[in-house]
Amino acid sequence: MRKPIIPGLILSFLMMAPGFTGAAEITEFSANADCTGWNATATFAFADGEFFTDMDYSVSLVDPAGGTMEYANWSGSLSRMEEAVIIKMYSDSWGEDLTENYTARFVFHLSGTETVFETDVACGTADGGDGGDGEVAPEPCHLPYYWWRRHTDQWPVQSLILGDMKMSQAELVQSQRGRNRFDRRMPLVRQIIAAKLNLANGASDDILPHLDAADDFLREYPLDRRVSRRQMRRLRREIHALRAPLRDYNRLGCPDGTPVPGGCDADAGNADKAAMSTSDSTFENIKAMYR
Repeated sequence: MRKPIIPGLILSFLMMAPGFTGAAEITEFSANADCTGWNATATFAFADGEFFTDMDYSVSLVDPAGGTMEYANWSGSLSRMEEAVIIKMYSDSWGEDLTENYTARFVFHLSGTETVFETDVACGTADGGDGGDGEVAPEPCHLPYYWWRRHTDQWPVQSLILGDMKMSQAELVQSQRGRNRFDRRMPLVRQIIAAKLNLANGASDDILPHLDAADDFLREYPLDRRVSRRQMRRLRREIHALRAPLRDYNRLGCPDGTPVPGGCDADAGNADKAAMSTSDSTFENIKAMYR
């Protein structure tokens, strides 16, 4: 069983100078680390007319005595195409299982600006990294979309980025209502929402490559852009292929085999069938599937 991801505790998030001091800046940053590895997500905003910038970052572990061990160090150039705002995800393993308590330190340098982010990694027993009896706390459950929909008060974050669109909790919930729910993209969107909430809640991060692919799809076909019915039919297979691994991930349940609290997303069947149907059913016929 994988050891738990410890929710990030922001100890510092330092921007050395306000506004654009160069070609680009980091506008949002989040990171998580567990006893086997780390992941980080950064949003970069480029200044008007700028397409390239130099960047470097490092990831290190700081032990209780103040000793530092560096595990990642990268420098190079960052570029964009048409969009002025881009989102990048980074992840790697420590190369060994950690057995003590550390602080993971992320440092990004971009256009003369330094961003520092720190999060606790509790892998030992001295500071309560376990339940007090020498056993590591269980990894959080993987919860399906319809669980998250019914328990909005338990969302670990209040907004998510889908593709390049940042949406609030209210917008995410509203996107699944009304006629939007018959958009063939919605079965995929539901699984993206659930997977990102599970990640933010501390579930395993092995789904990241599939999430990257799903986000790329939503960048090409964003939710605020109307897609014709004919084009949607052509995209049906691609949507299904992107959705399947996310749904499997969200349905993994609890690592110890206990039932998911509040049930599963069995009621998703009719909604997904309606959205993914290849027939040209009328709106009245589709509504009948929900009666």
